[in-house]
Amino acid sequence: MPREDLKTLAEIGIAIWGDPEFSRQTTLETVAAVSLLDLNPERTIERAAMALLERAAHDGTVANSRRNLSRISSPFYRLDPIARFLLVVLHLGRWSYAKVARVLDETPERVEELAWQARIQIFAHAVQAGKNTTAYPSGNGCGGACCPEYLSHRPWTQRFLDEEISSGADRLFLQNHLMACDPCRETLNRCREMYFKVEGLIPRANDPAALAANLEKTCQESARVRSGHPRFLNSLSIFFRKPDILFVLLLGAGLFYLYFRA
Repeated sequence: MPREDLKTLAEIGIAIWGDPEFSRQTTLETVAAVSLLDLNPERTIERAAMALLERAAHDGTVANSRRNLSRISSPFYRLDPIARFLLVVLHLGRWSYAKVARVLDETPERVEELAWQARIQIFAHAVQAGKNTTAYPSGNGCGGACCPEYLSHRPWTQRFLDEEISSGADRLFLQNHLMACDPCRETLNRCREMYFKVEGLIPRANDPAALAANLEKTCQESARVRSGHPRFLNSLSIFFRKPDILFVLLLGAGLFYLYFRA
């Protein structure tokens, strides 16, 4: 199991539940349960993330808010669990839009929109709390023929900073364009300032490496349980196929039949 992904699960837990002990225990229990399923490592991580979000949804808004009451002054914990999840996996886990989309059962384009909403929301909360003096990440309004299209609900600047410009040709075009276009460069700079301001507002688990090690151990124990069951059945099958064992069983069955027939 990739250790970095396990660290990200630890961070997801603390993002959903601000109580470190509850977060730790819930994450361990979730990973233990999911690891019993016959999934590859990548899918196990994704399914565990889904299960953590499902747990938060099952608890409900009131219970979730009550559990995070001590942290409610933080702009981060004023966001809903999915928004907090998005910020953690994109900023700390560096998960791709495609991976996040599988967890949320959304399209990558929708993930872009949700990520931008989450960033703008925490940005606004930080402004209200007096913790932010960064300029709003607006577009340049230039709209030149060579300028990339700026969509206010999922701007190209966010994709650039999330390293989601998959095409090498598109990346090269943007890099060259940014060197020549002052308005687009200013637009990217505003978004970058907001981006790293948001990243600084994301709480971290106290010791994600230690929890990741515990999660890895839990995965290994669950894997042994999962693989041990078929081995046990296979051993029984081999045992009962032995000629002497079969003879004893058949003899016993025959005597049992004769006894009750008499």
